[in-house]
Amino acid sequence: MSGILHIFRTQPDLYQVNYTIGATSYARTCTAEQLEHLLVTPTGFAENLVNSVFQELAARNNVTVSDVSIPEREASALGIEPMPSDA
Repeated sequence: MSGILHIFRTQPDLYQVNYTIGATSYARTCTAEQLEHLLVTPTGFAENLVNSVFQELAARNNVTVSDVSIPEREASALGIEPMPSDA
């Protein structure tokens, strides 16, 4: 199952990453280097997509990427923590 990845620049070199899959959301704060690792390792983004994400972050401070698949076990290994549910 695929999800949606939302990335927001919160400080010059600090990013908030939110990953939503179904009714479950995950979050993590990371540096640019950690974000690049996250985009390449579990998601398998091609170099041109990684570059596009960083270009959009530089221009708008946020980016949304749909159809992203991060296995739950890899998400937790990368420090992406489940967010509390409103339910």
